[in-house]
Amino acid sequence: MTLRLTTDRLVLRPVLAGDLDVLLAIRNAPAVVPTTGTGEALPRERMAERLARRLASWRDHGVGSWLVLHEGEPVALVEVAPIGEGSGVDPDVLEIGVVVHPDHWGSGFAVEAGLAAARDLFGRGGHERVVIGVDPDNTRSMGALAKVPGVRRLDADLYELTAAALADHPA
Repeated sequence: MTLRLTTDRLVLRPVLAGDLDVLLAIRNAPAVVPTTGTGEALPRERMAERLARRLASWRDHGVGSWLVLHEGEPVALVEVAPIGEGSGVDPDVLEIGVVVHPDHWGSGFAVEAGLAAARDLFGRGGHERVVIGVDPDNTRSMGALAKVPGVRRLDADLYELTAAALADHPA
């Protein structure tokens, strides 16, 4: 049986090796590119490297990034990966980031998919917390983050969601 998460409107499934083109289409959509940390399109080779790391994470740790489907069509990506060095928090803590294709901006998919992934990490994954990095100038992302129940600001662009805080706000 394939792991899937479902919400009222969405299906999340682990990213697969064959998803490279759809991930690039979401991440490199012209309206998305300026909202990324680099402000540049991600080259195919770099996305292929990221995808390989996400596949290894699923294989080695049982957690990873999700492709988000609405009515069977890909609409978003939920990235799940260790935050790494330089963030000011434990580099092994998982960071969640949601990238929604601009055709679906304003739909609420970012919050819905992000919360589904977080609940999975807290439940099945056994994690106690995740972090969310958001550029404070990205008004769409800040608006979505404001709808996440129990989220706590750590610094100018880093937020934390704990299993305990989310448990106070059932799905």
